[in-house]
Amino acid sequence: MITPDAAPLSSGGDALVDAALRFAAGEPVDFCALFPEGGEVVDLPTSPLDRRRFWIDAADAVSPEHSPHLVSPSRAGLAHALAGVDEGARVAELSAFLREQVGEMLHLHPPDVPDDVEWVGLGIDSLRATELSNRVRAALGLNIPSKTVFEHATLRKLAAHLAGLPISPGSRASGPPGEASAPDSFEEGLV
Repeated sequence: MITPDAAPLSSGGDALVDAALRFAAGEPVDFCALFPEGGEVVDLPTSPLDRRRFWIDAADAVSPEHSPHLVSPSRAGLAHALAGVDEGARVAELSAFLREQVGEMLHLHPPDVPDDVEWVGLGIDSLRATELSNRVRAALGLNIPSKTVFEHATLRKLAAHLAGLPISPGSRASGPPGEASAPDSFEEGLV
């Protein structure tokens, strides 16, 4: 097993290169001795065609407790962000919110959620449309039926529609949550 006091294999004496050479040769390597500060497991892409970068540059690393992207905006926070701004800024904020929600629902990285692909093309069926309308209701207090998601069939169109609706930080949707999202008829629920 390689330890920090093992004889180096490389001419430069780099411990990581030595560990890599020993690992490639089939020798056991004590990674805990090489990285006493620990590390974390990273999910890597399963397809060689996935070209997203998963490595973190040390200068760009942000600890989880300080990362603004790890916490979804609260209902009051998003409603406050939308209050008193022009329609273009509202559309941008709502697009970011919808992109995050749809990405989470479809297990996609939010930047990978396109603006102009129809929901059906992304795999959003009536159940997911209901889930999305419930998420909008929870975050904004807007009582939109799931058919509204399909009437505004892309992220860009739905964000523009929502931006035109009155949203106030203290607003509450009326009626029970299931009532707001249920399809108007059996046929509308079958998409």
